[in-house]
Amino acid sequence: MQKIHRTGLATLTLAAASLGLSACGGGGGGGKFEVTAISVPNNASWEINRPIEMTFSAPVDFNSVNANSISVRTPQGDPALGEFLVKSDSSGNTIPNVIVFQPRCPTEPDLSDAGLEPDGQPYVLQILGADVSVGSALTSTTGAVLLQSQQRLFSTPIGTTAQEVFLDTKLGSPGVVLRPKGATAIVDATHIELSDGSKRYFEIDPTVVGGVKIEDFSTVEPDYPINLFSEATSQFAVIVVFNQPVSPDEDNISSDRIELQFSTNGGSTWSTLASSTELVANCTSAGARVRVEPVGVLPQDADMRVIVSADFQDIVGEQGLLPLTKFSPFRTRSEASLLFEVNPSDPDDSGKILADEIFEGFTVGGDSVGSLEQVTPTFPEPQAQWGNGRLKASFQFLGTGGPGGAFDWVIPAGTNAVLSTDTSTILGGPDFSQGQQQTVVNGIVNVNDFRVEEGATLRIIGPNPAQIFATGKVEIFGTIDVSGLDALPVSQLNSANIPQPGAGSLAGSGKGGRGSPLTTTSSPKGENGFGAGGIASGGGEGGEGGFKSGSNDEARRGAGGGGGSFSSEIVYPALAAEPGKDGAPQAKGALDNMTPPNGGLPGPSVFVDSVSVNIVGSTVYAGTKLVYNDFSGLYFDPVNLTDTLDDVFLIGELAEPRAGTGGGGGGDTMKTDSFPAPTFDIADDKKGGGGGSGGGLLQLLVLGDVVFGANGAIVADGGEGGEGESTSGTNQVGGGGGGGSGGMIVIETTGVLDLSAAPANNAISARGGNGAVGKGSSLTGQGAGGKGGAGVIQIHLESFEAFPTGNVIPPAGKTVSQAIDGLTTPTAWRLYPSYGSTSRARSKPIPLGALAANTPGLLTLYAFDGIDPTTGAVNTTAGKVDPLPPVFDQATTGVTVTAIDPVARTIEVAVSSAGIAAIAATGREYCYDGSGTSVDCSDLSVATTELFSNDVYFRNPELFVDFGVKLTKGAVERKLTIADATLLEVGGGDVVLTFAMTANEGTLTEFVDGFGAPDFTTFEVIPRYFRVVTGSQLDQVPLTQEIRMRIQGLGENASGGPDLQTPLVPWTSDPGLLSQPLLLDGLRFLQFEVTFDLDSGGGGVTGNTVLPELNFLRIPIRF
Repeated sequence: MQKIHRTGLATLTLAAASLGLSACGGGGGGGKFEVTAISVPNNASWEINRPIEMTFSAPVDFNSVNANSISVRTPQGDPALGEFLVKSDSSGNTIPNVIVFQPRCPTEPDLSDAGLEPDGQPYVLQILGADVSVGSALTSTTGAVLLQSQQRLFSTPIGTTAQEVFLDTKLGSPGVVLRPKGATAIVDATHIELSDGSKRYFEIDPTVVGGVKIEDFSTVEPDYPINLFSEATSQFAVIVVFNQPVSPDEDNISSDRIELQFSTNGGSTWSTLASSTELVANCTSAGARVRVEPVGVLPQDADMRVIVSADFQDIVGEQGLLPLTKFSPFRTRSEASLLFEVNPSDPDDSGKILADEIFEGFTVGGDSVGSLEQVTPTFPEPQAQWGNGRLKASFQFLGTGGPGGAFDWVIPAGTNAVLSTDTSTILGGPDFSQGQQQTVVNGIVNVNDFRVEEGATLRIIGPNPAQIFATGKVEIFGTIDVSGLDALPVSQLNSANIPQPGAGSLAGSGKGGRGSPLTTTSSPKGENGFGAGGIASGGGEGGEGGFKSGSNDEARRGAGGGGGSFSSEIVYPALAAEPGKDGAPQAKGALDNMTPPNGGLPGPSVFVDSVSVNIVGSTVYAGTKLVYNDFSGLYFDPVNLTDTLDDVFLIGELAEPRAGTGGGGGGDTMKTDSFPAPTFDIADDKKGGGGGSGGGLLQLLVLGDVVFGANGAIVADGGEGGEGESTSGTNQVGGGGGGGSGGMIVIETTGVLDLSAAPANNAISARGGNGAVGKGSSLTGQGAGGKGGAGVIQIHLESFEAFPTGNVIPPAGKTVSQAIDGLTTPTAWRLYPSYGSTSRARSKPIPLGALAANTPGLLTLYAFDGIDPTTGAVNTTAGKVDPLPPVFDQATTGVTVTAIDPVARTIEVAVSSAGIAAIAATGREYCYDGSGTSVDCSDLSVATTELFSNDVYFRNPELFVDFGVKLTKGAVERKLTIADATLLEVGGGDVVLTFAMTANEGTLTEFVDGFGAPDFTTFEVIPRYFRVVTGSQLDQVPLTQEIRMRIQGLGENASGGPDLQTPLVPWTSDPGLLSQPLLLDGLRFLQFEVTFDLDSGGGGVTGNTVLPELNFLRIPIRF
């Protein structure tokens, strides 16, 4: 067995046996043990997949090989990822004195999992000897210790393209590895992997001329399952092994270049099936392994194959001239032949009808492997919570209404109140009484109603952002001020050893940079301003210090600090942050020794990706609008209100709201011929001013209405920069501090934004602060600080149309746009709320596979019940989910409950052939007119009917799982859930079903008599297509809530993916539309969607609203 050691932070997944190397043996003389050769030369450029060979004078004890005895690391100590192995010759025999380090070969398209980082990354190879560490040194198989350590320095190639960074280990295009017939020792070859882990290899016959695999399905045993959704044992994968490493690019490892195909006409025509492809291993001993898994149901008794297109590439991009098509013939079996005939008297039922289901248990969501959740937004409402075994309504509003749920808070007219976001105490109560007290911690305020009366000001200070949650109404008639602080001017002369403070932060903002930040030597520049949350150098750049000898301080004036940045320079160019003004033209800069000293640059941009969409016919902006993603949250524009296909969704670049950034400190003025001066004399240096701090973050998160009065205002402007040191109190010679950026104001409500009395005076403001004045006390003079950039204002509403159609009440005679644009500077982003009474979840398009190809001419039927076919709402009565009619019960002909085991929690049911025939006559009927279009079964146009009969569940007992069982005996009733179902054929068409019940739904002892025989009044097996839980209550939907479900049927687009633009069956709650004869061969994908409406009754929602959830959702299929 080959010996392999992995090294680094992760390991390769190569199986030891797959490389065909045997263990290195003992023996050997006791001579000197040393390194005789290393394949990588010193200072070489080494490809990232190229193995490194180390040759020794004697066989190596492989147990001494580890990441300490042989290490490959960056100069910073980060280990390369890969594995050590013993070299083999072409015949598979080991060469025990040669150790190979195989760098981990990437399987990700961005090369992020490569063992060696590309693009010139330096590495150090060290082989440890006794001269460094006897205990960690390599040893030979005879116990000799390596005496002398060896080291090599090398770098990976410059570049990131495949041709630049990889070694082509085999010339030519990739070929498929097939093992010779009977060569069972070869395991790294193309094969099929079944669900139980067993492997079946495709083999070449050495007796065939050239050993070429000839496609001949006449000799292929039809023995492969058809990949049912509901049966894990019917699923498999084809593992294609290539003879060399392959390109991990996502275009290469795709179903476009490695296709799974089927034929039902002997190979005359081939059709492509949906499949997934994954590069599971690269740079193996054989080359590479790609896993191909069918997605969806396969056709029965069909010829199958995998083909590799001619443009499939090896690791350096080489490709072939012709596709590879003849290496993997196999056939699916006829699954129907393994099933009994449910109704032998029916000529259409010769055992050919099958059953399956799409079942989603919501185990994993998001981007997790196996998740069916569609995470890319395709609807505006917040995503319902998908995962951990449930799909739960989402209501991410954290407000509680304050103490008692009715804490109303008012800032009385003519008063100035201060709220510290560190800790504060506020008074309030029902109807704005003052009898209750609330301690505000970390800036989070919980109220019912909130009012700032006219002439009142609420000033917010403290280190944390401010969040005001209001379950009721918010009225802004006075001012809320969360503006940044102004930096103080330099007032202490001859104090260059004492840094000049920048303005302090508040409400999460970045503080201003200091002037003259060094204390023991002259400062070459002002300190950079800080970003939101105190991120160093996240604000404006400090201005460069100026130096020149002589008595004229003005001739050596330092430069101004740059303004803090925040809002998008592209969207608001006139409000962008400005650089500090350069210093005196005669002065040299302390950083570059060039004239003049350079003004500090504006702070780094917050928004950098420049993603935008041009919307023609915008509903939100009432016209054509180019919308960038320079915000936090979701922009939703329905455009055409009657057509959801043109809806626009844009996710903001900012992951979460944040405050503004600080301005940079101004540069010092220094009397010297050179920098730094030979001696530090504080009397020779004049200090630059500190930067202003950024505006803070205020979030108003409201369930009710938000009302602005005529004198209402919210201000989050940046602080102003501080003046540099002056010579006469008015002549500033130290560089001025930069202004802080504006902060961020978020107003979010599910109610109405009432602007009917709001002023058009930009009363909601997040402007940047001015930089400090420079020469001549001018904002544009030498050494003046740069102005801070604007902040961000966001208004989140469900609709920006005028009330009552939408959620905005503009002033009389004004449009919504005029009202919002006149009220805000910078103009507010119009976004969708992050919370609301409605949440939604949608599945990815689920490939159905080749259902229609299984039984040509047989209509594929889909079942779904328990919802209103028009609205999709779950059918309820008095808040309880309506039970569906049973599949069968104790009164059904031929049905006998033969055993109930209270300990094992099983119920055994005998069903005769007559009973199955009786059950087959019940189910859901679908009706169609003469054109094959679904119609109501009471319609006079009905021409044909189809029955989704209840015998379907006998054809696949897995479909009984999670169905309900109802048992009664007198006044005792048990509602149980089937955890497992098995079916046994006992001859003559009779069967025995055994149901195992879940463990937590009551005992069964009441339903057996003293002799252990079944003893009950009624027994019913009740279908469930979903299960609702609200709180701890099963099958309950509160009267004020509604759960709605829809399904969509899709065909294929030109590339074989789901055609979302022209759905064959647009969103519907009627499963009969999915089963129309006109769709016999076109439906390829299904999607489902669930909407939770917590306020269908119109009574409002609070933070205490109980959230409903689904435990599962299923769509049974007959085909």
